[in-house]
Amino acid sequence: CTLPPKMVRQPLAACVACASALAAAAQAVQLSPEVRVYSGVSNVPANTTGVKWPPPAPISHIIKNLGPAVNLKTCEAACLSYRNMGVSPVSGWTRCQSFTYANSTCTGRVDATWSPRTDGSASSGRVLWPPSHCRTDRDCSLNGVCSPATRYCQCYLGWRDDRCATLDVRPAVRKSGLRAVDGGANTSTWGGAVIRGDDGKFHMLASEITEHCGIDAWTSNSHVVHAVSDTPGGAYTRLPPPRREVFPVFSHEPNWARAPTGEYVVIFTANDPSNHSVTPGCRCTDGSTGANCPRMPWGTAPSWLSYSSPDPTSGGLGPWSRPVKLFEAEQGMIDADTNLAIVILPNGSVVGLARTSGDHGITIHLVTATDWRNPATYTGRWGTSLFDNITVPDAGLEDPFVWVGRGGVFHAVFHNQIEKDDERLCGGHAFSEDGLKWTFTGTAFNNTVKFTDGGVYTFSRMERPHLIFGDPTRPFDPTHITTGVQYGDGVGVGGDACYTLLQPIGRDEVAAPDDDASETFQ
Repeated sequence: CTLPPKMVRQPLAACVACASALAAAAQAVQLSPEVRVYSGVSNVPANTTGVKWPPPAPISHIIKNLGPAVNLKTCEAACLSYRNMGVSPVSGWTRCQSFTYANSTCTGRVDATWSPRTDGSASSGRVLWPPSHCRTDRDCSLNGVCSPATRYCQCYLGWRDDRCATLDVRPAVRKSGLRAVDGGANTSTWGGAVIRGDDGKFHMLASEITEHCGIDAWTSNSHVVHAVSDTPGGAYTRLPPPRREVFPVFSHEPNWARAPTGEYVVIFTANDPSNHSVTPGCRCTDGSTGANCPRMPWGTAPSWLSYSSPDPTSGGLGPWSRPVKLFEAEQGMIDADTNLAIVILPNGSVVGLARTSGDHGITIHLVTATDWRNPATYTGRWGTSLFDNITVPDAGLEDPFVWVGRGGVFHAVFHNQIEKDDERLCGGHAFSEDGLKWTFTGTAFNNTVKFTDGGVYTFSRMERPHLIFGDPTRPFDPTHITTGVQYGDGVGVGGDACYTLLQPIGRDEVAAPDDDASETFQ
């Protein structure tokens, strides 16, 4: 600021006033989006169905009719003023990200996809909204800090965007994760929880669908298997029988936790994990479920706990304890498999998240226990939803993964269903400073995956997220994420065949020389 001569006797007041004016002007500039206009293109998908445009869901979730427009400029104004009030305010789909003017009609798009197609009768604009200012570290989802100098979030490694609520997911290596093949046919798996063992190896517990069936046969064919990798981002190999199977059919959705006394603790869903004689209900051939198999989209089996002490010889896992059932006295309040995920605190108490099926879809609840070993101390707040129905509407959240980060802050990622289970918003994140009151921050990842060979694939389902903390020198920074992904369309080619995908976070990885760049999902 340059002071006028008459103000030199009051330099401090003048400087403060000038700096405030400059800051206000700068913020006004920052809040004005950049608009880039392109002639002869449309960023709206072609209407090949013959129905009234915009069509029904799911396309109507992102394509919005902004009404008639006189010209491109009035269409731009309609886009900039539009607010999508019918979606969660933290979904990322609340503002218009692009617009298309054609035939005196304005159409907006609320997702960030920019893939214009040639259309001589149309013109389109891409809106680049500036990042939002922060006031406190909470505005940065406690995955970063609010810079006092710039009032912008500075995200920790592994997180990005202006609220540090989006995972910085990098291209995946084709052969990483767990994609099993037995007898030349795909064996489907549905997500894998990974923990670093005292032996330096990375141990995965995964839900495997037996008899070459897909995820739709999970309630009749799922069991829990143990796989290992030397690196957090490598290909995970199942242990040889009989150590491969940890819990028999039916068992599903394992989640790790580590006790302060060293035990490896697993929470999982099962009918009777002591019964190893259950015959899988379906027989399939190619990793997908046949039409003659019953499909159960919902499970009601109870939650169980088992643990393994470190093997003193190898540093790996020892024998598993006899599983104990949780929530015995509360089963009448639980109407679904809980997806329970926990963290065990230094004093042996537990904080966890679990689901039920509520009036507004799947509902997340708080779970606590005073002693992780004692099943009688586990209790859920089943009558209280962790999040309100405005922030988390529609089908809700499921598949939590919980961890404790910097400063003792609790975090969780979920399978996100806040927009009628639209898989483009499939990942969610929340945080809590005390483990009791939680804030949902929005979309953390989506179902379109880039690979290191340049390929891109959009999976029809992406659920069961688990983070891997693979760098012991940075214990609070996630290095990878695993998810259960369905690569068929659910009904046609590939059907419900699936595998456990692994993606790096915050750092790039290079594929091995023998990685198959020509792999297709069939």
